[in-house]
Amino acid sequence: MSVLYAWLRRHPVLVDGMLAFFLALTGLPQIIARDWPHFLFMLLLVVPVAFRRRRPVLAFAIAAAGGGCLVLTRSGMSAADLAIVVLLYTLAAYRRAASRSPGLRSPCSARPSR
Repeated sequence: MSVLYAWLRRHPVLVDGMLAFFLALTGLPQIIARDWPHFLFMLLLVVPVAFRRRRPVLAFAIAAAGGGCLVLTRSGMSAADLAIVVLLYTLAAYRRAASRSPGLRSPCSARPSR
């Protein structure tokens, strides 16, 4: 098992690309019946997963824009929406605590006011 984990750590772009591909495949059946803007919005939601470790803030911003467009066009939920959860985790895990948004901070880590 440790050999598999070592291989996954050595190939992060491939792993993230496969995750993005899997999320796109799972979201495709709900989107395929709709018109092409829904497909483009779903791609905006899923493709940033492929570069999430190199640019976590940019990846989350692009996916949030794509997800927002899907919400505004009332496309309904799909399995591709899990991309937001993956990107939110990445944002929390790969950014320093001081540079995260206040919404990601734990209330237990807040300093008491004096």
